[in-house]
Amino acid sequence: MRLTRTAVTALLTLAACTSVASPPQTPSATGGDASSIGSTSPGVSPPLAPVMLPRLVLDADLRERSRGWEEVLAVPFRRDAAPMVFGSHHQQGLGFITPDCCGGLGPTSFAIAEGPDRSYWITDPSNQRLVRVLPTGRIVETIWNGDPHWGDFDIDDIATAPGGVYGIIDSYRGWITWITSDATGPIFRLTDGRHRLSVDLLFYSAGALHASVSTWNGGWEGIGTVDPLTGMVTPEPGAPVGDGWIAIDNHRKNHRVRWYGPGGLEATRIGRFRLIGQDGKLIPSYAEIFLQSATPAGVAAAVGVWSENGTAPRGGQWYLWIPSDPVSTPVFVRMPEGDFDMGAVQQRRMLLMGDDGRAYLMLIRADGVQILARETP
Repeated sequence: MRLTRTAVTALLTLAACTSVASPPQTPSATGGDASSIGSTSPGVSPPLAPVMLPRLVLDADLRERSRGWEEVLAVPFRRDAAPMVFGSHHQQGLGFITPDCCGGLGPTSFAIAEGPDRSYWITDPSNQRLVRVLPTGRIVETIWNGDPHWGDFDIDDIATAPGGVYGIIDSYRGWITWITSDATGPIFRLTDGRHRLSVDLLFYSAGALHASVSTWNGGWEGIGTVDPLTGMVTPEPGAPVGDGWIAIDNHRKNHRVRWYGPGGLEATRIGRFRLIGQDGKLIPSYAEIFLQSATPAGVAAAVGVWSENGTAPRGGQWYLWIPSDPVSTPVFVRMPEGDFDMGAVQQRRMLLMGDDGRAYLMLIRADGVQILARETP
């Protein structure tokens, strides 16, 4: 698939080939006995032994400035207290509740809309709506959560698909709906056939809807393909990339990335992040990878690298691009940061890969939303 025998031979001169355990057992989408994800199908030749790639260390250097990001959209927050008019497409500005004593609420997610105008969908939960915004910052379309069909729901995350967008309207209960300019589709509940599922993020890639899900009882969590007609979720080894998958395991210190092909596990790499202070010295730290977007070329993630003792300097956030080809070098660069942490304003999606190959970053500023873009080598 991606690893040729020549590439494997070259890698074996750098690191010994290591036998790696099979991916975790997960319930099948149709119930019954659990089966191993990515096992070899009948008629498919057994894959080459999985390759253990050399360990990788990435430096999160606080002396590094965020470079290469350019603003592509800015939308101000509304400062007046006037109520929104139901059904109006002309109410400009986004809602925002500052994170004071009781927590904040700002735009939770965004997506690039279809069409030549390069407009953006942005969730506006404090106004119970989804809006489409031109690059000029003008809101030209509103889809209202307050429609009686929806009930009292907010849109937590969205994913653009041909003809409309999929939206999460209840993360805990795993409720998703199909949204177009003319109407909203039926609400369907995600299930794997045996468990009710909660849902965190949506991905639309290669003509299919995927979701990051977990079971209510803690049985399993991961990414699966969603049947939009039934809500049935088929577990996958990881985020979809072309004809394979990439799985990321967070372990605070040492993180594991696994590449799967149609025949099973192909490669594994262990990596860690080091926090370097303004004086050039290492700071005891830990890191967490937040998978944000998946494309056939690879996956994009936000990485928080933080000081272990919680004192200044506290750390920062970096953009991580992991190519679908395991032997390619990842991209790890510092990101600009907003005025609020994601958790403080309930932001669900920060990064998105566009069909133009650029990474898009949504920041919550004190005065509005800013979207930036950068090229990904």
